[in-house]
Amino acid sequence: LSRVSDLKTNLARNHGLLEAIKRIPNSNMNQDCRIVRIRVAANLVNCDENKPMLLENQGFLDALLRIAHLDQSDVAREFAGVALMDLASAPANQIPMAQNEKVLGTLVKIVLVEKVASARESAITAIQNLAFTKENRTRLVHYKEGIVLEALRKSLSGDKNDKARRRAAGALT
Repeated sequence: LSRVSDLKTNLARNHGLLEAIKRIPNSNMNQDCRIVRIRVAANLVNCDENKPMLLENQGFLDALLRIAHLDQSDVAREFAGVALMDLASAPANQIPMAQNEKVLGTLVKIVLVEKVASARESAITAIQNLAFTKENRTRLVHYKEGIVLEALRKSLSGDKNDKARRRAAGALT
């Protein structure tokens, strides 16, 4: 259901569904169940109407960050990265996300150490999305003594994923 465009807005306003998604990082559920739930979250974020509302939802962003940062499942981390990338594509979300230490720290970590190429690509694209807003550019350059720039430089010069390298170049541009 979460892949049906006409249903995404209504599903994202379902308190029970969002609560189930927010519980993912703090539960002992099996890996397949975690993956399905984070995939639902990524599907819901992939709707322009939902992006600002989901960012403002208490605990939703934190759940995505914890999964992207700590989950043992490559697939779960990948879906969390896609959700972060989509959240960062909404102009209304770009300044608050760039001001969030946890968001920037998680994105940098993914770019620097994640083994799954598509997860790195999503994180780089999220940084590129955040860099679209002029007000964020100085923040991104100076964050933790230039670690965002270092992560993008490393990706540009050494990532085997062509699309990730192009996104890193776009972010630096």
